[in-house]
Amino acid sequence: SEAGLVLNSDTFVNLAQALDDSKGDIDSKLFLYLTPDYQWIPSTVYRYDDFLESLKIMSEIGVAEKLFYTGENVDNGYIYGLINVAAFLAQSMKETIQYDACDENSWDLIGGKYPLSNACGQLGQSYQDYHCSDEEKHMECPVDPNMSITAVTHAKWYGAPGPLFCGPKTEYSFTGIWDHLYECNRPWANPPETCSVYE
Repeated sequence: SEAGLVLNSDTFVNLAQALDDSKGDIDSKLFLYLTPDYQWIPSTVYRYDDFLESLKIMSEIGVAEKLFYTGENVDNGYIYGLINVAAFLAQSMKETIQYDACDENSWDLIGGKYPLSNACGQLGQSYQDYHCSDEEKHMECPVDPNMSITAVTHAKWYGAPGPLFCGPKTEYSFTGIWDHLYECNRPWANPPETCSVYE
C-alpha cells in the first residue's frame, strides 16, 4: 500500500515544515478578507490548520485519482511544491479568500442589479444542465427538481447580495432581484425598515 508514503516523504515533510514555520504569517497576513469598510482582517473561513489538513488529504488521497503536486524527490525538491502552493493560494485569494467565502458569490449584474436567479447560473449559464465528461460521469449527481439549498457563505463587499439560494420552480416561480443601491437599514423611517436577511 502507498498509504503514508507521500506524507512521510522527505519532500512533503520539508514542505510542511516550511509552511509550519510561516503559520502565523499565513493566518495573519495571507488569509485576509476585505471588509465593507475596506479593512483587511483575518478570515473567519480560511485558517492555516484547516489548509494544512486539506493539503495532506489532497496530496495523498486526492480527488478522481488526481493529487496535489507537492514537489520532486530531489534535493530541495519541496521548493517546487511550495511554488505550487503559492500559485494555488494566489488563485484562491482571487476567487474566495478575499471575500471570506467558500460558496459561489452572486456577482453577475443584469441591468445594474443582481438577479436572485444567479444561483441557477451566471453569465447565461444553466448549472442544472452541466454534465460531467465520460471519464468523470461516475461523480455526476442527478438533478433533484425538489431540492432547496442555501449557501453558507457570501461576499461581504458593500452592497453584496446575501448567500445564493436555489429551490424548485413549483415553490418559487419568480425570484426577483437584489438591488445593491437600495437602503434597507432605516430605523428612522415610518414604519422603520431593517435588513434581516442580508447583513
